[in-house]
Amino acid sequence: MKVVKPVYRRHDRVRVIHPRVFERCGYPMSIEDAKEEIRAKDKGQILEFANAFQVSTWGVHGKIVDALAYGLLHTRGFGGPERTIHATERPEIKDQVYWVTDKFVVKTGIYRRGSSDSEDSEGPSLRNVKTHTILRVEKRDAGFDYDSFSIEVANVERVTEDVSEIW
Repeated sequence: MKVVKPVYRRHDRVRVIHPRVFERCGYPMSIEDAKEEIRAKDKGQILEFANAFQVSTWGVHGKIVDALAYGLLHTRGFGGPERTIHATERPEIKDQVYWVTDKFVVKTGIYRRGSSDSEDSEGPSLRNVKTHTILRVEKRDAGFDYDSFSIEVANVERVTEDVSEIW
């Protein structure tokens, strides 16, 4: 017998069971990781390079860092072939109730390069694909405190009782 998973819609209420907040879905190394590494190693060489061409450095530094970071990602194969969910723990949200404001789907798996060796060439794809539903949730209280984040459906449960104090 197939287990029926609950469907979540906007304005549903959910309780956080496992406080793992969704940050991103992707490969081990992100563009932000690469930019941080470039900035840490840059001792003014980027600005010297721009100045050598008598180029205004306004806005140029960031674009060069972006290009170098993208090159670094490609050189290192994005840190590995496995596409996973990256999350952070937030123990203070455990057992808290939130409103669902949006949802989206991400896919995880292992990247397989495409091949063009024969007429039956295949493009790149993911092996062992798993689909994950991510909910965007928020909470507002009477003091106008606001908390909003994304969390995987596996980390929440639907609330059916009246919980009017969360909005």
